[in-house]
Amino acid sequence: MRAGRGRPRDARREVPQPVHVVPRARFGPGPEKVEQEAYRVIEEAMTTKPFTQEELNGYKVRVRAAKIAAVEDNSNLSGELAQSQAILGDWREFFREQERVLALRPRT
Repeated sequence: MRAGRGRPRDARREVPQPVHVVPRARFGPGPEKVEQEAYRVIEEAMTTKPFTQEELNGYKVRVRAAKIAAVEDNSNLSGELAQSQAILGDWREFFREQERVLALRPRT
């Protein structure tokens, strides 16, 4: 068990240091260009081909199913509430999001 001068073998091993990796895009458009393109596509979709009531209903069902799945166990629920508190400043926003989605109506 002991190596050398009475020290345990593990005592000579160095403790690995954490490595932090920050990904950066080296090729392609920058984040500003991507954001501008996303807004352009959204605007185009809203003006040339708005959502139908059927598409909107499908979205509402998916959001509701995701919310139900998120609260199926306590650890998921606590994580969702903590995320809402941290990002949006109020844990109740987790529930208000569904209310806002249900209030959506297609443009006429």
